[in-house]
Formats: sequence, C-alpha cells, structure tokens
Amino acid sequence: MSAGEVKTRGGVNPDFESFESDFEQIDSVLEGENTSKELLVSTKEDLVDNFIYTEVLKKVASEVIESLEQEIGITNDEEMVEEIKNGGRHGQGQLYERILKLAVDADNHGHDQAIENSIFEDKVEASDAFSIDYILRGGKRLRPFMTLLTEFGLEGETSYKGAMVGAAQEIIHASSLEHDDDMDDDVLRRGKLTTERVNRALYGEDSWKQSVLDGNKVEAWGNEAINSIVNDSYEQFNGIPKTASQIFFQMEADLNDGQKRDIDMEDMQLREASIDDYEQMIAGKTGALFKSGVDIMVEDHLRDSQYEETERRQIRGLFDEYMTNFNRLFQAGDDAIEVFRPENTGKSITDIENRKITFPALQTEEALRQEEEEYAELFLDVFDGAYDEVTEEMQETAEEMGVEIGQAQDWENQWLTTVINEYGEEASNEKAGEYLDTAFGAVDELYDMDLINEEACQKYRQMAEFVWNRDH
Repeated sequence: MSAGEVKTRGGVNPDFESFESDFEQIDSVLEGENTSKELLVSTKEDLVDNFIYTEVLKKVASEVIESLEQEIGITNDEEMVEEIKNGGRHGQGQLYERILKLAVDADNHGHDQAIENSIFEDKVEASDAFSIDYILRGGKRLRPFMTLLTEFGLEGETSYKGAMVGAAQEIIHASSLEHDDDMDDDVLRRGKLTTERVNRALYGEDSWKQSVLDGNKVEAWGNEAINSIVNDSYEQFNGIPKTASQIFFQMEADLNDGQKRDIDMEDMQLREASIDDYEQMIAGKTGALFKSGVDIMVEDHLRDSQYEETERRQIRGLFDEYMTNFNRLFQAGDDAIEVFRPENTGKSITDIENRKITFPALQTEEALRQEEEEYAELFLDVFDGAYDEVTEEMQETAEEMGVEIGQAQDWENQWLTTVINEYGEEASNEKAGEYLDTAFGAVDELYDMDLINEEACQKYRQMAEFVWNRDH
C-alpha cells in the first residue's frame, strides 16, 4: 500500500488526494517540493467530515439522519455534509436554517406548535440535529492532521484506523466546545449560533442543563468511533489495541480536568497566576486531545516493534516533549489571536474585556517587571480591577511609558490593549521561541533515530511554527 492510501471497510473509500483545505495558511504549511502525495495533500477537513458522518453519526444518530435526509431531500452523504457545513451566516444550508426556524417558532408560538410545523419529532431530535451541525461546521482539523501525520511518519502510510481516531478526536473536540460555549455563554461559534443560544429558545431559562447533556451525548458519539476500531485480535483486524484505546478515555478525564483549571484561573487575579499555572491548564484543556491521537499511533507502532524497553521510554518521551510544546504553542497562539488580532476570532467577546489570564497577559507582566517594577504593578492593578477611574498619577505614569489613557468609559480596556501590544508581543514571541526550540529538538532526535521519515520531521516543525504564527 502506497503512502496516502487508506485501508477501508464497510464500503467507505475516502480518497486522500481529493480534499483541499479552505485555509490558505494550512495550505502553505503543506506545500513542499518532494512530498509523497503532498503528505496527505491537505488538513483532511473533508475527509474527517466524511468519516464522522458516514462511520459514526449514521450509526449512533440514524433516526435523526434518516428524517433529515427525507425532509430536506438529500440523496447522498456528500450533499448532507455540504448542507450542514454551508448553513448559517455565510450560507443557505437547509439543516441549520430549519433548526433556527424551529427555535424562533418555539420562542414565538410555543413548543408544541413549533414541533408540529418542523421536520423534527421532538425537541430532543432537534437538539441532536443541531449537535450534528455543530460537529461538521469545519475548522482547521489540526487534531486529526497531527494523528495522521504521526501515523505517516512512523509507518510511511495512513490507514482507516488513523482516520477513525482523527474523527473521534474531532467529535470530542466538538463536545468540549459545546461545554465551553455553555460555561462562557458565548453567542457564536465559527460564525453560527452556539448550542446554548438555540437551546435557550427551545427549552427556556433552564436551557443550560440541556446544553450540558448535548455535550455529553456528543462525547459518547466520539467514544463510539474509538470503540469501533478496538480489537483484541490483531490477525482478524488491524485495529488499535485496548491499551492504546485507554489513552483516549484517559484523555477525556484530563480534558475535563484542564477545563476545571481554566475555570479556576478565571477566578484568579493576574497577580496570583503564573506561567506554570497556565502550562498546567494547557496540558489538559488543549494538550490532552491533541496528544491522545499521537500517543495512540505511537503505541500502535511500538506494539509490533523490537525496541528495548529503554528505547520505548525514550521514544515516548520525545513524542511527549514535542507534543507538550506544540500544545503550549497552540494555546498561546490562540490567545495571541484573541488579544493581538481580535477581529479574526469570530467571537463576540474578547479576553481583555473579560480579564482572562492569557499567555500575552502573563508575558506582558514579565516584560514590565524587567523594565520597571512600578509599571508592572500599575498593569496588574488595572488588569485586576483595583481602579474605578483614571487618576492623575496614572496619567503621569502612562505618559512616562509612552501610553495614552483616554477618559472614555472603557478606558481600562483601551489602556490594557495598548500596554499588552507594546510590551507583551515581543515577550510572547520570545517565550514561544523557547517552546519552538524544544519541539524542534525532539522531532530532530526522532529523525536521527530513524524513527520518523524526513517529510514528517519537516511537517512537525512547520506545524509547530504554524500554530503559533497563525492569524485565525
């Protein structure tokens, strides 16, 4: 089997050469002169969507899928995926529009009348349909890409099981986004309304309870994807071993732990937080899901290898070192977009307005402390809400710093934004450079050990650079 082809079953035959990314930044990362099949050609956005839809959703939500296909007039899987992905603010997808209409009618005319006029049997089915829409909204699909990249680097090819692990990651990711949106009361996700906003119309003031359950149900769909490729008999089917599948279930616990730490940090003042707290939060909230797919591919590779136990520990350690720093770069890059380029986030609120402790905020404090202690304290006082109005002393200090403080109602946000951009960006780049150097060192050593191929080594390096430097 050549690199880039997929072992399939059940009639699914995704073609790795037929999919292209919607994201120019990802495309530029994947371009290369000597890539085998262009190293999976793209981020696998459509490939993963196809796997999620045909291999998972049609099994665990078959009644919903069947009713949608009949009512909307869908004739094949590709049409349904496109209907879902194209819905919302930037398209005319019927599924999303039907769910929105139901929500509006429920709000205006009552639930019973709304359901009677809709394509859904009840509100639970409508909520399931919205979760399906939520999963297939797209995104960069970086998690399955890193999983498939690892399998390609270790085996020289990709497989059905690798794609299925990637699909499971995206489903769990959607579940975590639903929970995250519920807790933060976010309005938009990828240009569409969040689950909570639709459930608010369907279920009323206690809608958050339904939204939590929606996220839990989607998480179960992700587990179904993993369970479908776990097999004790290696001869019968080349699936992942049970020991590797446990990585995935541990990831779900770590993911929730990371989210809890993120909530704890929201209650902290910036002066109470440290980069160590931030990195510990990342290990769960961001890192666990990314790392799970890579770890499964590593364990799958090691099970039939002749490596000594000391070599196995070294290999696991190097992949862990790379992914730990990759995940830090990913979350730090995400924070940087929100703070330095908020117009690119597609969200309705910002981290500065919410006084969220982020990578740029932490690095700004560190940079200011290296400049002048009083500037750091002033920054912390404003960030932590110690002032209700601009004082003459603050004006003078700000002038010394070369920062203008206005008298507008939101002067705190304006001032913090200015300071973070002036002092935090360079400091953030320097810290990210440390993460990059460590990540590069790990993959270079894996290549020197002849464990991963040269193409994969270069793509690992490029992906680490991309997640920090991306602008969306």
